[in-house]
Amino acid sequence: WAVLTFLVSISSYLIANAVPFFKDLVALIGALTSVPLTLLLPALYHRKTMNISLFWPETESWNDIGSFSLLAFSMIFLVCGVVGSINTIEIDWANHGPPFACH
Repeated sequence: WAVLTFLVSISSYLIANAVPFFKDLVALIGALTSVPLTLLLPALYHRKTMNISLFWPETESWNDIGSFSLLAFSMIFLVCGVVGSINTIEIDWANHGPPFACH
């Protein structure tokens, strides 16, 4: 129990200091998880259950075109969200100093 408590405490300290602002950490976690959970995974599961190729449109049915479009847009949204979150972290890091720095 003591080892687990120590590991949780150290990891919390490192994460809290590696990302200087909590809002930036929340934005990064949201960008990494919300798009895959709400858009990407449902489209992948639909394509898998319908026996459609996962990453390439095979037929011209609306199911295939719709789920493939959802896959494509979700990847674009995922990349844009992560890049935006990392950019915000870099800007705040430049304005307020690196992690583990006393201010």
